[in-house]
Amino acid sequence: MNWNRAKTYLILALLLVNILLGYSIYMEIQANKPRNTYSEEMIRHFHNYLKQHEISLDTTLVEEKDMISPIEVNYLNISETLYPHLFYDFRPYIRVQKGKKLTMAIPLAMIMTEDTDHLEYTEKFIKRYFPDEDMTLKYNSRDEHGEFYYYTPLYKGRPLEEAFLTFQFDDTFHALNITKINIQPRKSSVEEHSVSSPIKAVSQVVSQMAPGSHIIQVELVYYYRPENDSDLLLTERARAFPSWRIQTSDHQFFYVSAIHQ
Repeated sequence: MNWNRAKTYLILALLLVNILLGYSIYMEIQANKPRNTYSEEMIRHFHNYLKQHEISLDTTLVEEKDMISPIEVNYLNISETLYPHLFYDFRPYIRVQKGKKLTMAIPLAMIMTEDTDHLEYTEKFIKRYFPDEDMTLKYNSRDEHGEFYYYTPLYKGRPLEEAFLTFQFDDTFHALNITKINIQPRKSSVEEHSVSSPIKAVSQVVSQMAPGSHIIQVELVYYYRPENDSDLLLTERARAFPSWRIQTSDHQFFYVSAIHQ
């Protein structure tokens, strides 16, 4: 046997294995990191377009690499069976409209002192009365009438709109006004789609924004919104579509389909 030749073949084989292993690791890293496939020229044109409309972008736009599907949803009836602790503690203050929309008006003096932190109170309220519901704070605001907190439930880690839980601390009437509407996901559609570019989504709504607007968040959500409140109360089932939610600093929200066409 020619040992020198065998040694050469062995070294070449090991080198080939290392090359293939390195390539495999590189491809895995590339597959698991956020993609940003925008060319420098495209990004430059996009920022010039924003500048022409006097819009500033204060967030990062990152493409989504996962496939996504619309989801079938239905409005979940709100009852004492669903929220026994809530009804036990606040029964006189609870109103449920057509089984779907819960409203409450609780005197502030009954539940808190002047030193109570409003954000902390909303978080504790959710933990006590809706412990099995995963929610995220969409935004909060304050005006001359009081303070407002808007929570949205999450489905597979993404906001599911327009289900919501709101808290309004009303300084005029000294009451905490609570409103809640539940959407229950039933199943995902069999149709899977790639996600469209957030740059494209922002570009589509820039002309609808007031000059001087500041975009502070662009997020992928599931979105369904009836035309008005009466439609919501009559609707049994619907379909929520993947959408880009574009938020400005003055709490304006714009929604664009995220399904790649």
